[in-house]
Amino acid sequence: AIDADMDSVTRAIAHGSLMGARGNSGVILSQVLRGLSSAFAEVDAVDGRLMADGLVAASTAAYGAVMTPVEGTILTVVRESSEAAAVVADGGGDLLAVAEATRAAGDQSLARTPELLPVLADAGVVDAGGSG
Repeated sequence: AIDADMDSVTRAIAHGSLMGARGNSGVILSQVLRGLSSAFAEVDAVDGRLMADGLVAASTAAYGAVMTPVEGTILTVVRESSEAAAVVADGGGDLLAVAEATRAAGDQSLARTPELLPVLADAGVVDAGGSG
C-alpha cells in the first residue's frame, strides 16, 4: 500500500493532467487541478469551506492561464461553479452541500454556454470543455 498525503496526491494529479493535456481545455483543466492542489497543500481532510476555497482558487488559476479568456467556455463553467460553492460554504454548508451546489451550478452554466458563445448556438451544442 502506498502512503501518500493529500498534497502529494493532488500535486501528482495536477502535474499528470498538465503533461497529458490535449488542447486548450486540457491545459485549462490542468490549471483547475493545480489551483485545487494549492488549496489542499497543508491539510489532511477537506470540508465544505476548504472545497469552496479550492474551487475559487482553481477558477482564478484557470483564468490566469489564458491570455484572452472567453466566456461560454470551460472557464465560465468553472467560475460559476466555484461561485455557487462559495455561497453555500458561506452559509455553513458541509462538503456534500458544497459539492451538490457546485454540480448543479456547473450543469446550469454549461446549458447557458451557447447563449454566451454564438458559435456554440449556431452549431446547436454546448462547450465541450465545459462538458468535461
